[in-house]
Amino acid sequence: MTTLERIKELKDLNEYIDDADLEEALNTLLKLISKPEVPYQMLGPTIVKLQAISGKLKMMVSVETHIYKQDRARKNLLYSMCEVIDANVQALKYLAK
Repeated sequence: MTTLERIKELKDLNEYIDDADLEEALNTLLKLISKPEVPYQMLGPTIVKLQAISGKLKMMVSVETHIYKQDRARKNLLYSMCEVIDANVQALKYLAK
């Protein structure tokens, strides 16, 4: 059982959005919650990975907003996840200094 599968709401979110990169980001964030002491050599790769996933999600928000225009809940969830991921990336950048 992955960390994500232990929290029903995040599992439901992941199933609703159905994106492997979002699942990876959620698992990474949950690992940071349970063990916030990130080895210095892992900060850079973690920051880059999470920021890239956030960028992908932002593009998905744009597609949902301008092309599909139907699933407002999905768009809002994607946008919220971008904000959460970006905030965590900022915290990791602070640790890297």
